[in-house]
Amino acid sequence: MEQDGTASAQYKLYYNSFSICSLMVLLTLRWKGQPKSPALAVDPVETEIDIYAGHQNDEEYLEKNWKGQVPLLLGPQSVEITDSLDITRFLGERYSQLLPGPHCETINALLDELHEIWFVSLSFTADDGRSQGIVNMIQERIAHRTSSEKYKAALQRKLQFLMDSYPFDPHNPEIVAREEIKARTYLERIAHNIVTNNPGGKATWIFGDGVGPTALDAHTVVFVARLVDASRPYLIPDGVLAYGRQHLEKGDWAEITQGNSTLHTLWEKQEERRALEPSGRN
Repeated sequence: MEQDGTASAQYKLYYNSFSICSLMVLLTLRWKGQPKSPALAVDPVETEIDIYAGHQNDEEYLEKNWKGQVPLLLGPQSVEITDSLDITRFLGERYSQLLPGPHCETINALLDELHEIWFVSLSFTADDGRSQGIVNMIQERIAHRTSSEKYKAALQRKLQFLMDSYPFDPHNPEIVAREEIKARTYLERIAHNIVTNNPGGKATWIFGDGVGPTALDAHTVVFVARLVDASRPYLIPDGVLAYGRQHLEKGDWAEITQGNSTLHTLWEKQEERRALEPSGRN
């Protein structure tokens, strides 16, 4: 999703289309509305980082973002934001659509609650080897004979950050059960807000058509998509699932994902199936 244009070149967004947090920021950008003033506009050039090839661990990228993760937003006046929730709030300061005054407190509280969930525990299984694979990739680069001492130190810093972020095995059954409870609780709160703000009608947006898409809508729709792709739709209340699915069938989402799953493992299977399908040519 490379974009060109001098106006948007002030900001750069590094992302990956299979990163749930990247997808949350990308959809937030699509639904941000108009800026409070032209000077506050944020229309970043979008550059994809192939996290499955390990490019988030490249020395050049670690110099931009010591965490070695996506998304990353860079901009003028030393803007360097390495967290999806912080990026969203940065956008919310500039676009009133994302954090409308009457609902701002509720949105911020629910976004905090959502981002306390360990997405990795609900997205992957131990058999996928995702968590260990990340660690192995970093350790291999540290051990490589051509890695400079400066580069090794940067990799060690990232590795320590990961260990601090996930002090327990995210795929331990007890941890997964804990995260499922957190997801259910969060989505029940979303269901309550949908019913409260859309009495007697179909819910297009969490806070109703009069408010429109907010940052909470963007992050929640992506979370619903990930739970569906990870075969956990049973965690989602029916009303929230219906609300989410209507947006997953629309243009903004299709433009971001190109019709692919939010999970790389499922995307690989899609590609395998396409390769086996007859081409239709004689």
